[in-house]
Amino acid sequence: MTCQKIYELALALMNMSKDDADYEDATVLGMLQVMANEVLDVSDSIKACEGNPSALAALTDLQDDLPLADKVCTSVLPYGLAAKLALEDDSAMASYWNSEYHYRAAQYARPYLRQIESVY
Repeated sequence: MTCQKIYELALALMNMSKDDADYEDATVLGMLQVMANEVLDVSDSIKACEGNPSALAALTDLQDDLPLADKVCTSVLPYGLAAKLALEDDSAMASYWNSEYHYRAAQYARPYLRQIESVY
């Protein structure tokens, strides 16, 4: 999923559109890079079960794809980004979105089971 799509999902949570937002692309990319590193282990546990390990590279543009599990991109990162973007304007909502971000990340952090191959 692209950084742009995650940004649009975060704006939707904030009841805003891209036209209403005046956030710099570099600011959004920086925030997403930090959060992507925070949830990389969660995403890797999901992707390992699918047989697709992820590798995180530096983000340079909003059109860049985040190589994280779709569940993490659609259900976790938008809440964290909304929290960071709203921090100066609405601290109560920022606190709510931050709580949702951490709660959702913890939900996906539960161990994913996969079949164990017998070596005997």
